[in-house]
Amino acid sequence: MLCGQVVRSSCSLKEESSSYVFHDTSAKLTKTKQQPPLPPRKKCKETILCDEQAQGRASRAREPDQVWTSDRGRCSPEQVVRAAPPPGSWSSPRAGDPPRSPPPTDMADFRKCFAKAKHIVVISGAGISAESGVPTFRGAGGYWRKWKAQDLATPQAFARNPSQVWEFYHYRREVVQSTEPNAGHLAIAECQARLHRQGRQVVVITQNIDELHRKAGTKNLLEIHGSLFKTRCTSCGVVAENYKSPICPALSGKGAPDPQTQDAGIPVEKLPRCEEAGCGGLLRPHVVWFGENLDPAILEEVDKELALCDLCLVVGTSSVVYPAAMFAPQVSARGVPVAEFNMETTPATERFRIR
Repeated sequence: MLCGQVVRSSCSLKEESSSYVFHDTSAKLTKTKQQPPLPPRKKCKETILCDEQAQGRASRAREPDQVWTSDRGRCSPEQVVRAAPPPGSWSSPRAGDPPRSPPPTDMADFRKCFAKAKHIVVISGAGISAESGVPTFRGAGGYWRKWKAQDLATPQAFARNPSQVWEFYHYRREVVQSTEPNAGHLAIAECQARLHRQGRQVVVITQNIDELHRKAGTKNLLEIHGSLFKTRCTSCGVVAENYKSPICPALSGKGAPDPQTQDAGIPVEKLPRCEEAGCGGLLRPHVVWFGENLDPAILEEVDKELALCDLCLVVGTSSVVYPAAMFAPQVSARGVPVAEFNMETTPATERFRIR
């Protein structure tokens, strides 16, 4: 599947002359033309060109442990990382670009595919939770105070200012705790339950960390980026569920998103602390930050489901965040129908049969 330090970044899916370049230690996936190679970035130790996906060739049958084939061999799940889309990438709007409009739909084709499908994979993103009032942190309004989410959701930001990062996540936790699953979440959960009674499988792979799929009743769920309501100790490593509101007294009333709001500057000893006996270490959100490895066990489950599915639904995702942006194109490349349900077209739309 998608390995070799695949990161949350963007590359063009439209230009046949492009390749995807995976920089093993810089945690960045970028697009390059088939031209003489540029000097490697200072932080990179090696570069992997994933030609099989870049050329759009149909996926070959893979061994169980083979997730991604490149010119440097196979890459292990432990190397899969997240990173933010680089400025000026194909995912970023540019001056003069025409507004994106919804693509044509073919519901008759979709109904036919759905009726035959035995193993359906649903890939969901921030768009499905927007109707519930969960901020997407996309576009002009995608800021918390003066910061983009990708500026705060990093291990470097947490090391530099844990108080600020905890204010940001406290705000997000409080918003989500006041919301409910919307019709989209509920429809997916109901579909899963109905098809299960018919001996058919529905698996949901979500990039969201709000747990609204879980709250709606979805059972077979892979949360690839973690959860707002889990913490991990930076000292002992213990992961625990935590639904406290506020998560600690010092964060009560903090986290307002307004640009004029000043950071609270909470002393580190008053931030959320580990409750394990004899520990007391600083807690952090148990989410996958930009530049961090995705859980290899979850990625192996994702790879298995993508290999088994005979229909893939893409719901509320902009297809610009890696590695999730390549899940559906990978399925489509082996001839499996993919249906995209989005308000606008995405960089991956043209690769899908139903849209």
